[in-house]
Formats: sequence, C-alpha cells, structure tokens
Amino acid sequence: MSNHLRRLREAERKRAKRGKRFNKKLTLWFYCRIQFCIDYEAKERGLRAVRVSPKGTSSKCPKCNSKLADNSYRILRCSKCNFIGDRDVVATINLYKKLTRKILKMWGPGSPRMPPSRCKPKKR
Repeated sequence: MSNHLRRLREAERKRAKRGKRFNKKLTLWFYCRIQFCIDYEAKERGLRAVRVSPKGTSSKCPKCNSKLADNSYRILRCSKCNFIGDRDVVATINLYKKLTRKILKMWGPGSPRMPPSRCKPKKR
C-alpha cells in the first residue's frame, strides 16, 4: 500500500499543472482505490465492508434529528433540544446511526445483500 501512496504523492505534486478534469479523475481514482483496499482487507479478515452515504450527517441533530444551526465555525447547536457539539463529532455519531440502521435492514427480514459498488476494480 505504501507504494501506491508514494505514487499518489508524486501525482499530487504534478497535479497543480493539470486541468480541472484531470484533477477530478485523480480524486475519483484515489477514492475508488481506498474503497477497493478497504473491501480487500475486510475480505482477507473474513469481514464485510458496508458503505454509508455521508450526506447530511453534519447538519442534523443526533438526539432529535432536527436541523442544526451554526453556533461558530466548528460548533453546532440544536434549537429544539439544545444539543451542542463539534461538527465532526456530530457527523461521526450520525454516520454510526446510519450504519446501524443499514446493517439492521440488511440482516433483518429479507435477503442480506450488499448494494452494488460504484467503483469496480479492474479485472487483470
């Protein structure tokens, strides 16, 4: 894995000279590469990797699920239940809740299937 990171650092140095389209492709490649490595490591250990969308996780209250207001740059405050928390902590709690719901839905009544991946590794 360190070899891949070394190549990424080299590409990052050259990135400033490239266009917007190339930079977008490079970012997507890196994101897909990380997903592939996580899936691979999970399978090696007999585990199952589950993806959860981070959309809206840092803007909803983890206690009452209402929209949070910016109290300052990093601190969010709920107007309904007066919850106060750091943006990253709030996002982490909400991601955990989303993951738990998704796992329960997968293992509950019905078939335990994984959603199709948007990033498919190339076959060699």
